[in-house]
Amino acid sequence: MFLLKKDNTSFFHSIVIRRSLGVVLLLLLPLFSFAQRYNFTQYTIEDGLYSSEVVDMVQDHYRYIWIATPTEGVIKFDGVEFKQYREADGLVSNYIQCIYRDKGGNIWMGTKKGITMYNGYDFHNFTKNLKDPSKGLPDDEIQCIEEYNKSVYVGTKKGGLAMFKGDGFSSRFAQNSRLSRNIKCLFSDSKGRLWIGGDNGLAFLKNEKITAFNMLNGLPDNNINDIIEVNGEIWIATNNGLSVFKGDSTFVNYSTKNGLPHNNIFSLAKDQDQALWAGTGKGAAKYYEGQFEIYDSDNGLTNNPINKIILDSWENTWFGTKGAGLYKFAGRAFTYYTKEDGIKFDNITAVLIDEEDYKWYGTLGGGIYRMRHDTLVQFTTENGLPSNQITSLSESADGKIWVGTPAGIAKIIEGKIYKVEEINIIDENVSCLYEDLKGVLWIGTRAGVTAFDGVNSMNYSKLNGLSSNNIRCIGEDDLGLIWIGTFEGLNVFDGKEFLTYTAEDGLPSNVINAIVKNPSSNSSKRGSSVWIGTDKGLVKFENDAFKVFTTKDGLGLDNISLLQFDGNNCLWVGSMRGVDRIFLNPPQIVADKTKKANEINFVKHYDITNGFKGMGTNKNAVAIDEEGQLFFGTFKGIVQYNTNVDDYSSYAPKVIITSVQLEDININWRKYTEDIERWTMIPKGFISLGYNNNNLIFKYIGIDHTAPEKVKYSWRLTTNEVPGKWTIFENRREAIFSNLEPGDYVFEVKAENADLDEEKPAIFRFRITPPFWSTLWFKALSALLIAFAIFGYIKWRERKLRSEREILENKVKERTEELMEQKRQMELVNLEVISKNKEIEDKNNDLNSSIRYALTIQQSYFPALSELHHLNDSFIYHAPRDIVSGDFYWFKFIDDKMVISISDCTGHGVPGAFMSLIGMTLLDMVIAKDKILNPAEALKKIDRGIIKAFENSDTESNDGMDMALVTIDFKMKKLYYAGAFRPLWFVHNGEITEYKATKTSLGGSFEVKEKDFELVELDYEEGDCIYMSSDGYADQFGGEDKKKFKSKTLKEMLLSISQKPMSEQKEIVDHRLIEWKGILDQVDDVLVFGARL
Repeated sequence: MFLLKKDNTSFFHSIVIRRSLGVVLLLLLPLFSFAQRYNFTQYTIEDGLYSSEVVDMVQDHYRYIWIATPTEGVIKFDGVEFKQYREADGLVSNYIQCIYRDKGGNIWMGTKKGITMYNGYDFHNFTKNLKDPSKGLPDDEIQCIEEYNKSVYVGTKKGGLAMFKGDGFSSRFAQNSRLSRNIKCLFSDSKGRLWIGGDNGLAFLKNEKITAFNMLNGLPDNNINDIIEVNGEIWIATNNGLSVFKGDSTFVNYSTKNGLPHNNIFSLAKDQDQALWAGTGKGAAKYYEGQFEIYDSDNGLTNNPINKIILDSWENTWFGTKGAGLYKFAGRAFTYYTKEDGIKFDNITAVLIDEEDYKWYGTLGGGIYRMRHDTLVQFTTENGLPSNQITSLSESADGKIWVGTPAGIAKIIEGKIYKVEEINIIDENVSCLYEDLKGVLWIGTRAGVTAFDGVNSMNYSKLNGLSSNNIRCIGEDDLGLIWIGTFEGLNVFDGKEFLTYTAEDGLPSNVINAIVKNPSSNSSKRGSSVWIGTDKGLVKFENDAFKVFTTKDGLGLDNISLLQFDGNNCLWVGSMRGVDRIFLNPPQIVADKTKKANEINFVKHYDITNGFKGMGTNKNAVAIDEEGQLFFGTFKGIVQYNTNVDDYSSYAPKVIITSVQLEDININWRKYTEDIERWTMIPKGFISLGYNNNNLIFKYIGIDHTAPEKVKYSWRLTTNEVPGKWTIFENRREAIFSNLEPGDYVFEVKAENADLDEEKPAIFRFRITPPFWSTLWFKALSALLIAFAIFGYIKWRERKLRSEREILENKVKERTEELMEQKRQMELVNLEVISKNKEIEDKNNDLNSSIRYALTIQQSYFPALSELHHLNDSFIYHAPRDIVSGDFYWFKFIDDKMVISISDCTGHGVPGAFMSLIGMTLLDMVIAKDKILNPAEALKKIDRGIIKAFENSDTESNDGMDMALVTIDFKMKKLYYAGAFRPLWFVHNGEITEYKATKTSLGGSFEVKEKDFELVELDYEEGDCIYMSSDGYADQFGGEDKKKFKSKTLKEMLLSISQKPMSEQKEIVDHRLIEWKGILDQVDDVLVFGARL
């Protein structure tokens, strides 16, 4: 501490000294360098790509990506599926070296055995003509293809240059010594020149004249691999760097000395900004405004050689690699920081950006990371933090960083952590922090709220009017009112009293997770600018009323974890499924009177499929910097979004009907009509189908390479010129029609992505012809015959009915007498049944009284829940199927150790309950009395005890129990587990591990003399969780398919809620079970135990 004197000189010196000490202290903290990762998507053989090497690529006019491979033929990619073409499909060879699309849309494929041209209908192959060399290719090994002066030119490995004349190829300039016989690349520029790269330098063709250059003219190397034009300049890729042809026969060269990652340059491309991309022997480089930017494994690409780079219609950049498959780069809107980038603890629970633009990231178990430029600084308990589990971060007006943890708060000043002694906090378990406009620090805890004004502390709880002591978030509105979200409602504090809102007032839920005010609102009414995130939807509070938005309005998930406004009047909403960007109407709307200011206009969802790769967001872990960049704390690192980067799709997905099947069979439509659509092979015009071909399956694709998983489709079927209704947009890529009636039909399908709709649908017109028996003449003749038949039948029927009526009258009289006698007999039987029911009811009442007494006895054996206070946080969820239960729990604190048992006895009801009393008695004897704290040894003793309890039985008993037994050593921070058929689930660093039990029950058959149980020993850290359960939860039937819930689903659910307070976890476990079983009966007793260590 430094005492501040009154004179300014002393004050100045104290500040200098303190900051100098801060620098020294930072040098003592752990420092890490880190990288950032961009939005790259890799496609490998596991994803359906048939080869790990891509040598060339091209996009066709339908926006398919055609991929050339060195051994596996050509692959066509629609963004979702890969389709392979090989020799068996018509290719001249599977060894592809280049691929090209001409202006007519034809796809040319150069191979080692000739060239294949696909015109949308068929494959046509061209090779050397051994009989007449002048009428074929000069060499079969094709290395490059380019269209020039309305002709297709190809470069061969040994035969030089060749040109396609319309029916075949012929050699060009074969005798020109200045032109290499090994042509490696071709390029047609804007000045009418055909550039030719080979192994002896560079040349261009114009007006039938060859001009050549080599290293003597300034090229860095004579091996030319690719050529491209950027802003009127010709760039050349060589084996020794990049070169630019300046037009005056001079070259400017670039190498690793100028920033290239490697001097071997294999491919060139340019993007929409006229930036140059270069594929090198080690990743890629982008040249823009005089600087090279490297893309390699450090930021999401690969260090492997890049054989080819192209840009698609959506401005995505594609990289074909040698050995690492295919990569797609979707721009720099999203940037990621994860374990791979130096953040070892990547479950980010709090985010703060301070006034000096330092980024502070709180973690679950790793303390705090402070990031600036290329350096990370880590703060942990070793540096003075009360806990490495960070719940919240806040900056004060004077630059202090407040840190909230489950073990109290701390403050960081000039890089040094100080213990907070000046605040009389209501509870150490801090959940959130917020400093209001007056400089008051609000501290939310599990026991209420503390307000600290810099001198005095004021505590508030339910006793002061809060709806709940469990505080989840705090915010402030335009009027300076403090909004406090809890587990049991929303509270507004005006400095004197609390006003509470709950579900009864219009909230969708009482669980409030996030609060934010709308920065563009200027209303003077209370809370008019406040948005609230709950576990059941987003809420806007305006004019003293709540308006709720849910997944029906476009949200990705109703359970909201964070809210943040950006500088473009967009509200960002985080959840377990990523983030939603909500575009609100501008604050001032004049022209369109149908729209209201700050109402939702459009919602764009981001998840792993379109750039947000951090999985779910943590509660209120978000911040925005002065440049408008957003930083989200997720379960898997930090996701940074640059709001200044345009990530909207410039093209709607182009929808294509890829096949029309009859009776689930692919059809060759050429057999039906010659008017076939090129590339899709679908009929263009009207097609007639027989009445027995009335089961049709339409398959279609809307190609969008930015986010293909986000493409949705809508279709309609027009019948006899009566338009059908468009279906809702969904991800399904087929429409099935069964038993269509005869008539004229038009099938239409359109697609949309996250930003645009395809205005022009794909169309298929067809007619189902009627069978002969449904024609008009056949119906008329049939009607006449039926009329004569009906008339004759009526006459015959009248005579028959008169005769049958007389017989029926006699039978009715006899039957009436019989029924009266049966009625008298039934009355006597009813009297006897009533007497028996009364006797059964009396016996049931006696039996229920006995069962309730058994429940009282069983409950007296259960341990007191207060003894669980030795654990950090825990819950027990116990739901018997009957009045008494065969599932039971037992725990005991012995010698600084906690022993916990979860058991499932044979049967349920009264038999199970009696078995549970034996189990709890044996646990008291073996553990509490004999102090056998080794779970494996304790299970052996309990097993023998159960067998001994039934050894005097007249018949062999199979009664027994399954048990999970855990001993927690608090001093050594160790956990010991053994189980009999009941596993242990252990959550550490956001991952769950299942430790399986020994596959034998306790007790049962007398024949097994000795059982051994496996002992598991674990080290645990603060914040780790354990879970145990009986089999009742997993075996419960329910859901839409009336299936079992299953142990795997239970484990995944427990992992997803493991970061929440145990009380909240218990509510979720209960709610999920009730929701799952629905109207079905509970099949077994249910017991689930969870604890945070």
